[in-house]
Amino acid sequence: MRTIKTATVVIATIASGITLLNILGVANAGPGAGPKDGKMGGRRMGGGRMYQQLNLTDAQKTQMKTIQTDAMKQRQTITGNKALTEDQKKDQMKSLMKSTMGKIEGILTADQKKQLEKAKTERRSKMQSARAAK
Repeated sequence: MRTIKTATVVIATIASGITLLNILGVANAGPGAGPKDGKMGGRRMGGGRMYQQLNLTDAQKTQMKTIQTDAMKQRQTITGNKALTEDQKKDQMKSLMKSTMGKIEGILTADQKKQLEKAKTERRSKMQSARAAK
């Protein structure tokens, strides 16, 4: 029972981190990027809205892009490392996600952090409701 709970927490943490990195891609998209003709734009759209609500400055967007690019390179290094076991890769990815989220939160103002936490809580609640409805 405890193993299932632990696995669920690990999966949720990794999924949150991946979602956050996807969100950054949407938040940093330039003109002409994103959904067209009223289409939703897939999974990344919801997270993009979350960061748009934070009204990031141009400097913050630039910093986020740098953090995102660095994290992507590190993810590729981890996944491509044949010397690591799957568990080691999972542990390193989890650590990378925590580190990346910490860096991102480090560039946000106190108000933006509060807004982000509120949006994340609402999103989690919405996802749990959707799972319960299945």
